[in-house]
Amino acid sequence: MSDTNVAETWAKEFGMRPTVENTKYLMEILATTKNPHKHRHQDLAALTGSIDKVGFKNVIALWQNPDTGRPEVIYGGGRIMSGDEHGYERLPVVWVQDFDKAKAKFLRVADNRVPQLAPAYDDDILIDHLKDLKLENFEYDFLKLEKYDKFLIDDLAADDPLFEDIMPGYAEMANGPTHAQDAEPVPRRSLDSRQPDPLSPPHNNELPQELSRHDVPDILFPADDTLISIESNVPMLSLKYQAEGYIPPLTKWGEVSRKDKNVKTWVFYIDDVKFVNLWYDPTGPLQGNAVCCVEPNFSTSPEFPRALALGDIYKKRWIARYWQSKGMKIIVDINIDQHLYDIALLGVPKGWRAYATRGQTSEIPTILTEYELAKERAGSDDLFFMVYGGGKKVEELCRGRGWTWVPERMDQVWHPEKNSDGLPIKVERR
Repeated sequence: MSDTNVAETWAKEFGMRPTVENTKYLMEILATTKNPHKHRHQDLAALTGSIDKVGFKNVIALWQNPDTGRPEVIYGGGRIMSGDEHGYERLPVVWVQDFDKAKAKFLRVADNRVPQLAPAYDDDILIDHLKDLKLENFEYDFLKLEKYDKFLIDDLAADDPLFEDIMPGYAEMANGPTHAQDAEPVPRRSLDSRQPDPLSPPHNNELPQELSRHDVPDILFPADDTLISIESNVPMLSLKYQAEGYIPPLTKWGEVSRKDKNVKTWVFYIDDVKFVNLWYDPTGPLQGNAVCCVEPNFSTSPEFPRALALGDIYKKRWIARYWQSKGMKIIVDINIDQHLYDIALLGVPKGWRAYATRGQTSEIPTILTEYELAKERAGSDDLFFMVYGGGKKVEELCRGRGWTWVPERMDQVWHPEKNSDGLPIKVERR
């Protein structure tokens, strides 16, 4: 079909005339069009990014207002602005020829409103598309689809240079080379034979609205390079995802639903039995909007066997490292009995500057020692050190030292003026 026939068909069947117009002329039309939809930085950035990647591949609709004799934009105002920013001298348009004023206003509203009414995606297909784009190194950050990142690759922190030194080629093993089918399998973690094998999950037809234990890769993360850690494979945390501080609300695990959208930081200074299942399914803290976690705190005592402590350190570091692999910022738990101080920071790299401990008035000397351990590992006194709970003396110690003190939940219930965790005084279970 010739160009003339195409134009005639468009006009006859669809009431539109395709052509191109000067971009500066389009900017003048846009300036005088009353458009109820206001473009913001984020959507303009998405349009600009899209044009950067594939060129200008959509049209602009114009209409001649018979009352004023002036042309108006029906849709495509953002594309005009992005095209002008890119330096396009001309842009593709269609002139709508069979509209009255009511239809023009309706389509101007509907074109923006209809996508807002149908924001749902088929997650399986979308994730499949995004995986292909990742493998082709096709950037799409401007589309703000970060919530899908945790489904696309096994380890968001794999590119930390720290890991290349202690396990060369780890990033490629974890997330695959340019073509995923060429990737070698990642070594598996061990320690507990009861752990399900997520590399062979049961078939699941559900759309992946959230991670589950079947999405947890059986990865042997790069280990600390000290002799005892290499022998026990204690994972090395990534400096890329260390926290700079906690983000309120800070919430004890089990205080509210794991899917609570208000929680920003989880803390695990509770009975071990309440969080022990995180070893079997560490995805719980990833279900809501939390962005930060204090590592799980496994209980110890002066009589606690060293071998069991080493196993618990492995577990807490593996869990924390897994959370990092999905973008979670981590605060290292340094609360451990003093006869285990020499292994307390296995897997914590030098330069780490975010730590937390449990506060008790009777244990103030212990808190001071734990701070010194943290400072030595950080290589500086410029670090974040948080103490959770404890009485007035602990609070005064923290204030005097410039540390962060967060009172226990019940302490805040009885003393609302201390509202440091950011939660309502009465927390409602869901």
